[in-house]
Amino acid sequence: FPLLKPYATVTRSLINNTVQATVIPVVYGVRMDPFPDPTNETAEELLICAVGEPYPLYRFVYIVVAGLIAIGGVGFNILLIALFANRSCATTPPTLYPSALAVLDTLMCVCYVAIMFIDAIVSYLRIESLYALYYSYVIPVYTLSKFVQLAIPYMLIFATLERLVWISAKRKNSDRGNRFARIGVTLVLCAVVRLPTLWALEKQEFPDCDDYFRSITTGPSTWARTEEWWEMFDFQFMTFVQTFIPFFILVTLNAYMFSHSKNMLQHRSSKIIISSLLFAVYSSRALPAHVHGAQHALTEVRSAILTMLAIVTSYLLCNSLQLVLTLLEKSDSSLLLDPENPGMSSVFHTSFGDLISFLYTFTSAVRLFIYAICNTEIRRDLRAM
Repeated sequence: FPLLKPYATVTRSLINNTVQATVIPVVYGVRMDPFPDPTNETAEELLICAVGEPYPLYRFVYIVVAGLIAIGGVGFNILLIALFANRSCATTPPTLYPSALAVLDTLMCVCYVAIMFIDAIVSYLRIESLYALYYSYVIPVYTLSKFVQLAIPYMLIFATLERLVWISAKRKNSDRGNRFARIGVTLVLCAVVRLPTLWALEKQEFPDCDDYFRSITTGPSTWARTEEWWEMFDFQFMTFVQTFIPFFILVTLNAYMFSHSKNMLQHRSSKIIISSLLFAVYSSRALPAHVHGAQHALTEVRSAILTMLAIVTSYLLCNSLQLVLTLLEKSDSSLLLDPENPGMSSVFHTSFGDLISFLYTFTSAVRLFIYAICNTEIRRDLRAM
């Protein structure tokens, strides 16, 4: 999830005066003014000011609109948490894992606002006080965003497993204490795995730069650039843990849930129809309560399945696009470099990164609407508020 814009760093060897452009997704801020080709500058000039990206009006408007959606998403997810907190009926799907997911979605929206939205305001409107504030918190918030990105798919896995158990015949909730323990252990592990990111990035200042908005930037720390184990950990290991494992598990679970629930719904629907027909033939009274209860339960199961499938599908879409971008970045694809200025990212790289960031945040922001569309109980609760 490139919450922070893709950026092509330029390094110049002082020995042979050669230039190398390497695409890395780090936290460099982007700027609104166009810069000359860095390859035409001297090594000393390159070190005077931070190098950034042009920030055209269309991109500013795009990110501001996305930021406003993220701000709305914070409110929507808080409302969703409140709805889940008031739904503890044994006949409704368990809500502890969805509640944890809503908390993570809230944090995702907050991170987007704090990084992408604020950076757009700073870069385009050139607000000095906000510029200094932005670089005082951007690395911790970026680390938080990485933690959230890692934790979300595992909350989805837990929620899918629990939903699969719930739609089965027994429908008994697991012990609440055990579920709290699973959530706690998972979040602690995700935090431990992602904590090194806090030290892998550092703020870099250029006090001699005449342009205040190019006097500070952030990038990989020295050890993060030189240690091979960090490259393996941050790419190979994290791609496997954050992308491949959740993708495989979620696809498998949801394929099984769809197949299992389809057969189960057909079987239960047949039983309800037969019971209704027999009662209509041999009695003139209204349908008994147990038949109405069975119909209601069937609706609940169908809603639970549709809700989970919609949520997981939206995540898998974002995850797949993120994997494509990561592979392009790590392979130094020419698609990611500006053909006229190899020191800067191409329009494709910037736009694709912004799109993925927006899709992750958008799916987190509109989770309430997914529940409302697919779940009759949530719709009823919203109308009652």
